[in-house]
Amino acid sequence: MATMYIALEAGIGLGALFAGKLYQGKIENIAMSYYLAAFLALAGFIYLSFAGKKHESIIFE
Repeated sequence: MATMYIALEAGIGLGALFAGKLYQGKIENIAMSYYLAAFLALAGFIYLSFAGKKHESIIFE
């Protein structure tokens, strides 16, 4: 649980840092932060969709 909590906190901090780097105080750059977040969420969903099926048979045997 501690490892998961540390990873969660690191994700929150690093996400804010990278979003700030992309934003750079210009309102027209804020959309790029949302596009990057959407892309990463979609990539994670696709990865877990295929990786989860591979390990599903091991869990439910």
